Amino acid sequence: MSGSSLLVVDWITSGRHESGEKWDFILYKSTNHIYMETKPLFLDTVFFLFL
Repeated sequence: MSGSSLLVVDWITSGRHESGEKWDFILYKSTNHIYMETKPLFLDTVFFLFL
């Protein structure tokens, strides 16, 4: 729509690091697909493999 706005935040943080919390995994995947009706506007995938 004309005059519309969209803000997307896919925030990655380890939690409350100052409290000693740490992530304990080896794989992270986040996918965002944003469509207007049937037309793709934004397709994004973040993939981390921690070795």
